Amino acid sequence: MELFYSGHIVGVTFSPAKENLAEVSIGLKQLELKLSHIKDNKYDPNAIAVICKDKQIGWVPKDVNKRMIEFGVDKLTCIFMSYNLSNVDVVGINISVYGGLDG
Repeated sequence: MELFYSGHIVGVTFSPAKENLAEVSIGLKQLELKLSHIKDNKYDPNAIAVICKDKQIGWVPKDVNKRMIEFGVDKLTCIFMSYNLSNVDVVGINISVYGGLDG
């Protein structure tokens, strides 16, 4: 099992992630997070979205996404670690991403 990334996800304060995050943040600790390579992202062809309940809630930081794609996004496991609150809004989510958990 290899730790690919442990830290925050980006883009949680922008649409549609901000609105989606508000919908799914209750009980977030019990929800499975998924990763999805968004090849047609106009800002980064290596963009990896973080998905919760079929809604995009943020992005894997750009400095680690290419390595994840080379390994195979479908072979990675994304685990929710914690979130940071400001008033009642979620402003930060921390995840850990592992490869090789199934093997």
